[in-house]
Amino acid sequence: MLNYIPRNSSPIPTMEITSLPFLIFFISTFLTLIHSQSDTSYYNLCKPFDCGNITFSFPFSLGADFGFGPRDCGLPGYQIFCESSSNPRLMLSDRFYQVKQLYLSPHHEQQSSNFITVVDHPLINDLSSGSCVSLGNLSIPTNAVAPLKLPSWGVDLTFFQCSTRLPLPQDFLDTLVNNFTYNCQEGYALHLLREVRGNESRLDSPPLSPVLIPSGCGLVSLPVSRASLTRYGLLNSSDGENRMVLKAHMELEQLLHVLRDGFPLQWSSFGVCESCKNKGGRCGYDSILGKVDCFCEAGHCQQLR
Repeated sequence: MLNYIPRNSSPIPTMEITSLPFLIFFISTFLTLIHSQSDTSYYNLCKPFDCGNITFSFPFSLGADFGFGPRDCGLPGYQIFCESSSNPRLMLSDRFYQVKQLYLSPHHEQQSSNFITVVDHPLINDLSSGSCVSLGNLSIPTNAVAPLKLPSWGVDLTFFQCSTRLPLPQDFLDTLVNNFTYNCQEGYALHLLREVRGNESRLDSPPLSPVLIPSGCGLVSLPVSRASLTRYGLLNSSDGENRMVLKAHMELEQLLHVLRDGFPLQWSSFGVCESCKNKGGRCGYDSILGKVDCFCEAGHCQQLR
């Protein structure tokens, strides 16, 4: 037997059809509101902060606040630690370096670079007490957006790290090494290369032919400030081969002066952050997407996507 279905009946209630657009609108509005509130929260969280006599903003952030969610106030590798000291510190080579100076290029300059000067106090303290335990090649954290790096115009002092029990050839000492030897309490000695090398060649072996590095010696490059070498009269400007060469003699205290002055690290400005700031926003980092984000007070700037 066939059942009679009235004409105005429907398998889907009329109320459900009319409520579907409202549901979509409600969800969309709710998500927009949540996102706006989230932006406002991050905007307030990511304000510039003072540490010592330096004011930091993006790409820097406080180390104690970094890495607890999908969005951060700074880029990876730019965390400033300020909790137990009035001096700002940055983690490099698994230890803290003091941030001594900060230079931000003017916003109107295109493809400009910004700089910080950092000082390796653990190394200075160790060398002052006869130890070389902190001596090693610099390791800088990286990220895909704007990594910190040594500037191409920066310079290095290069040390040969040799066992004190190792007899060194005289031609090696006469041809390559400055008259600076430092005996470390760990059982090896540091011998300083005469040539001051640029940062772009810091991982290459120095030009040693026809003299070779003695077997059993390591190579360590310390970034320094060229201005400091000049200030303390350590550069031999009379070298005829257009190379930077150290003077024949250096005292430990002169080396420590140079290290106390620190060395520069740079990063490039990026347009998306400048655009965000020009619209009243504050820059941050989206760790899921791996890109710069723009945090806004509700209605005060347009999100950059």
